[in-house]
Amino acid sequence: MNSAEASRQISQMVEFIKQEAKEKAEEIRVKTDQEYNINKLSLIEVAKQNIISEFEQMRKEKVTNQKVARSAAIQLARRDRLQHQENLVESIRKTALERLSKVPNESAYEKLTIALIVQGLIRLRDDRVKIRCRNEDAAIVTKCIARAKSQYNEIMARDVGIGYDVELAVDSANSLPSSCAGGIQLLAQNDKIMISNTINSRLALCFDDFKPVMREILFGN
Repeated sequence: MNSAEASRQISQMVEFIKQEAKEKAEEIRVKTDQEYNINKLSLIEVAKQNIISEFEQMRKEKVTNQKVARSAAIQLARRDRLQHQENLVESIRKTALERLSKVPNESAYEKLTIALIVQGLIRLRDDRVKIRCRNEDAAIVTKCIARAKSQYNEIMARDVGIGYDVELAVDSANSLPSSCAGGIQLLAQNDKIMISNTINSRLALCFDDFKPVMREILFGN
């Protein structure tokens, strides 16, 4: 082999090696680009999912906050409505009490007092009963005692078949306050048992019994 032929073969080998190196480098570059793109897409997808998750969490929190705010507003409106209703019912009670406080000045008060005493005696069925009233009503109550005892005996004789003799007296040592609208309290068994038949207590009882009906009339369902 002459020098020219040897030089040609060496050149061919060099070109072959260069081509192999070039192809290998291209293969490495392509593989690297593919891996880079895959990693890039993976990172983008992860970031995308994180953003979606964050926005979804924010959306859920917003919806929850809106529900909480709406519920709070509804509760506040309900409380305001109930308070308004309660204020209206209370104003009716006060108006009724103001009107009833004028009853002691009317002629029918004596008849009412007798009825209240008799009702209390029927509930107590005791032979010694004290009547507690306002100072300004003491004279009327004292005047009503005899008739109240008579009516009580008649009712018991008719309904039970036995007449009850009751010792009845006004408790002058302990009077109802002037702030009371009127009526009486009956006490027995050394003041251990008490029946309240004041106008205030009867009005309160009436309101408790009829408050649902009153609310239905005033406010509906």
